[in-house]
Amino acid sequence: MTVTSLEALRKAAVEAKGEATKAFVVKLDDIRRDPAFQVRVDLDTGHVGRLVGAIKAGAELPPITIAFCGDDKEPVVVDGHHRCRAFRQTGATTVNAVAMALPRSQALWRAADANTKHGLPLKPRERREMFRTYVRTRQHVLRAGYGKDGSSLAGQLKSYDDIARDLAIPKPTVWRWMQKDFKKTALKMGGAAEFVGEGGTPPTREDHEKELEAARSALAKLRQAFGDASDYWVRDEILTLARSMLTMIGDQHEVEDELSLHWEDEPLTPQDHGVF
Repeated sequence: MTVTSLEALRKAAVEAKGEATKAFVVKLDDIRRDPAFQVRVDLDTGHVGRLVGAIKAGAELPPITIAFCGDDKEPVVVDGHHRCRAFRQTGATTVNAVAMALPRSQALWRAADANTKHGLPLKPRERREMFRTYVRTRQHVLRAGYGKDGSSLAGQLKSYDDIARDLAIPKPTVWRWMQKDFKKTALKMGGAAEFVGEGGTPPTREDHEKELEAARSALAKLRQAFGDASDYWVRDEILTLARSMLTMIGDQHEVEDELSLHWEDEPLTPQDHGVF
């Protein structure tokens, strides 16, 4: 049994270009478990126990799926949380795994979707979390396709019917959750209880131009201050301040990316969690 290093595993995953590699033997300690990649509230101890029994009996379990997200040094479990726990409980130090190199958003959705393909049925609260992951990772936005008039559908929102089919959740439940959890997205989709909204290209907010104009004005004042500087050293200090500010807002933009709940509504209340 040859254990594969993380360096070799990452190289194979990158070369696979978004697809899964062949199975490798990987150290369990080299694999990270991130709660964000698990829509289940907790692992099912009974299921883990059954897997432990199967392992001890010599059964060969399917390899787990792990993913390298961005520049992360360690891969995260995408599919196989119960199997990882079971192998650890047997005292094993390695596990068979296939690896992928994916953007974090894709890995998050693959992890959530894996729970519907096999294994234990999701509980109501877990189905709600899967819906949230579906929207946060932009699965509700069409990436390709053409309309009857030949126009591209890429970037348009799926209908409530489409989302309900994707998630195998009743359409009224999808609509209710969208209203509660993603109010701005619900407004873009349109519709009230009668579901008149069937998706479409998200409208441009009228105040976008006002926000941009305010930013342009601030930048123009900075440029004017730079031009009016009394000597080189004042300009140098202005340039240092500008670079520092650019770094700061760049970091903020990276943290508050397109998947951030910063762009949605107020944070979910405790009462919202677990409501089916």
